[in-house]
Amino acid sequence: MDALVFKANTESRIDDVLEACKLVSSSHIHQALADQWSLSFIDLDQIQLDAALNDKLDVGLRIKHTLIPCGNCRGQIAIAASDPDHFSQIRH
Repeated sequence: MDALVFKANTESRIDDVLEACKLVSSSHIHQALADQWSLSFIDLDQIQLDAALNDKLDVGLRIKHTLIPCGNCRGQIAIAASDPDHFSQIRH
């Protein structure tokens, strides 16, 4: 209930409120987002990132949309995003 009261008094997103109230972890939020968007959840602490992939994705795009190139999949760059909604904002 505290989270709902807190949310009513702020413009923060509900996931930020739930995390601030320590009701869920950041990892749980990201796993739920991945499930909602039918995407794979990637725990970046558990994989080895290939620094060479950084050159394949514009640095401004990576920063603006919090994207991390994290591997190759059938000739395509696999990208980790903190918020899958950012993919709909990207224009090629």
